[in-house]
Amino acid sequence: MRSKALLLAGMALALLLWRRRTGRRRKGLMSPGERPDWRYAIGRLRGIVSPPVEITPPPPGIRFEQDVEVAVRDGTILRVNVFRPERAGHYPVVMCAHPYGKDRLPKRGPFGYQPPPQYRMIRQPKPVTFSAWTTWESPDPSYWVPRGYVVVNCDLRGFGTSDGRGNLLTDAEAQDIYDLIEWSGTQPWSSGKVGMNGVSYLAISQYKTAALRPPHLAAICPWEGFSDVHRDFARPGGIREDGFIRVWNAGVKRGGRPSEDIREEQIARPLRDE
Repeated sequence: MRSKALLLAGMALALLLWRRRTGRRRKGLMSPGERPDWRYAIGRLRGIVSPPVEITPPPPGIRFEQDVEVAVRDGTILRVNVFRPERAGHYPVVMCAHPYGKDRLPKRGPFGYQPPPQYRMIRQPKPVTFSAWTTWESPDPSYWVPRGYVVVNCDLRGFGTSDGRGNLLTDAEAQDIYDLIEWSGTQPWSSGKVGMNGVSYLAISQYKTAALRPPHLAAICPWEGFSDVHRDFARPGGIREDGFIRVWNAGVKRGGRPSEDIREEQIARPLRDE
């Protein structure tokens, strides 16, 4: 407990010093509530210890089917979680696909559900509420299912409980998601219409897939996701990004690299005139 308190105090002090240094450079551009003073440090410390996140228990009336197996075109088994109304019927589907792990749900502690660590690391300026069936940046079943939808949360190839090796940001990934959409659109509980929704990578994964025009894909709703990894991320403005891309390529999952099919020369190649 003492070591944790010292760590938090050190983090708050580091934040205060950093804000003071950067505040001198952009003086006049900061609102009064953003001044790098002790109030800011205390606010950030409070956000780390107790972020303004409310996690509600799973609501009644929803059938949760975990690790449903879906065989894609090459025979690899991908696994999905399905949340659907308990009453029989045909419902439109809200689907997301990502490498974050469909089963990384909020854990219950002695004082209620614990928020994901991202909410402690990233400043949360306003309170947010979601259910205990919601993974990072994904649609909340407690919102969609009572409104007459099915939510399908998918582990991409090589991540979570799905088989195979990861192939993030590739055409092969888009083909996997195409097959997941077609599976979702042909289930007994499906109306035949599938929409994709999600933030960040859950948005990025929608663009290539939509370009393939799956017959059962009715809509996409990408939030905060780039569509061109080379121009928007790896070399924005022609300047090579040497931080996250290298960490991304060095990641290991099931004995292979998550971005195994994305070679360094493909990501960091010079911009070409279109």
